[in-house]
Amino acid sequence: MAELVVGLLAAGGGAARVLGEHGVTEERVREAYARIWAPFLDENAIWGGPGPGTPTRGPADPPVEIEALTSEIAEYRRRKEAAVDAQEYTQAALIRDKEKAVERRRSELIREWAATVDPVDLAEAVVSLREMVAILRRT
Repeated sequence: MAELVVGLLAAGGGAARVLGEHGVTEERVREAYARIWAPFLDENAIWGGPGPGTPTRGPADPPVEIEALTSEIAEYRRRKEAAVDAQEYTQAALIRDKEKAVERRRSELIREWAATVDPVDLAEAVVSLREMVAILRRT
């Protein structure tokens, strides 16, 4: 994302002018990017993994399959909206049916996973997330 904004600034034109009017500079973009992402890339952070950018999965993290199905649902929604925009309603209905099937499978997996998660682990994850949201809101 930072590279996109820096690219817009470097290209000049209307976007660069508007960004400049709001005090956006390449230096400020890079500083903000580093400040926001530093906790997630710090290998010594509690949630950090063996190296920067490789977080380990904690006990309250959902299984990878749930995350994959979430991405699949988002893709079906994009495709369905595109079909509706193109007035291809039969295609949109077929995509919707696939989306609903994936949603049902995801819901089943969430229920299975939820039965195995320690409530204390979940509470700790919620507290950590709330702290991070508060930090991000202040920046």
